[in-house]
Amino acid sequence: MATGGRVLGDFKFKFFSSLNQGRGLRTGDVFELSGDHGTGKSEIFLNMVAEALIPKYYQDYILGGKEIGVVFISTNYKFDLLRLVEILEHKLFVRLSSEGEELKVNDDESIITLRDAEVPITSKSPPISFKEPSINRELIKNCLKKLYVLNCDSIHSLTLTVIFLKQFLLGSPHIELILIDHALTTEHVRDEVSPIDPMKWLELLVDYSRQYAIGIITEPETPISNSEINKYTYHIRKTRSAPNGSVFTLSSVNFNQSWDFTVNNDGIAFGSN
Repeated sequence: MATGGRVLGDFKFKFFSSLNQGRGLRTGDVFELSGDHGTGKSEIFLNMVAEALIPKYYQDYILGGKEIGVVFISTNYKFDLLRLVEILEHKLFVRLSSEGEELKVNDDESIITLRDAEVPITSKSPPISFKEPSINRELIKNCLKKLYVLNCDSIHSLTLTVIFLKQFLLGSPHIELILIDHALTTEHVRDEVSPIDPMKWLELLVDYSRQYAIGIITEPETPISNSEINKYTYHIRKTRSAPNGSVFTLSSVNFNQSWDFTVNNDGIAFGSN
């Protein structure tokens, strides 16, 4: 695994806290999420996208976002833009409408409150209202400018897309995160006729992974296997039902740890474990 990349922080997700001696996700890391349909994998990706797009500052406010560009490759044409906007609106509303708190800025530019709040928010400026339409539109629009969604429906188109990315990324230095939902594997190419090696896109990811943080969603029965790609692997399963929705457990293969989380209208909420 690459060790010299820029620290991107934990994206407010506990399962990244064990990475890189506790410093969280960094460029050069590859992580894989696997699980059955409906276990919150895409929801985790959308929350990551939101945190990546949110700016570090807005006027006199510290929002604590990553303010980086994101490439999101969808292989099922189901990227939910409306859901992403909903998550963005909630995160921005919370951070812009809270009362100011003392903040600490870490060496890696991540921001936490002195009482180590789960959501780091604002400077000491008086709170402003995110309900103002102009603020809403301006912030959301600026966030979405840094998002690039690419759709693929076959191994052939996925491979061509990943090949195209090389030149695109060279001209887009602000991009630091690449997410693939869902990764097509050799199981998908039995009926495909293509002159391109069906797993060529994986070879290209080896090169990309040295400069970008990469996340890949796969099916539990078809994990990504490539000896040249060192990755963090997480499995998700539904564990029980609760009054406010289902509870899911995310387990780390690398660190033998697990975390419970729920999905609500505002995004992902992790338990105390």
